[in-house]
Amino acid sequence: MSDTVPVSTHVYDLYGTKTLSMGDLRDAIQSNTGLWLDLRNSQHLGGDYFRGGDIGGEEFTIQQNWDEEGETIEEEFREYPVLFRVDRSRRADELREALKGVAGLQFLKRS
Repeated sequence: MSDTVPVSTHVYDLYGTKTLSMGDLRDAIQSNTGLWLDLRNSQHLGGDYFRGGDIGGEEFTIQQNWDEEGETIEEEFREYPVLFRVDRSRRADELREALKGVAGLQFLKRS
């Protein structure tokens, strides 16, 4: 099964890191991809998080892997305390290639 998708398809990718803080991951992603992620706060997402992209369009989020009640968000990947989400992207393959340059960041799944 190939992870490459047609350009017209919107892709949802999930990455995780065991070694980088959210701030360090943001800096590395911005450096390797040119994406800009702003600091935000949401109790639903467990406090501070970083977000970039367009509402209703392509979105990027760096967040802790737990919610406001301390429950793991991505149970399957509970060993990754920091997650990076690529949502509704038509350039997910291009970003995935660029993100290979981020030491400590692991591609986890595509849907």
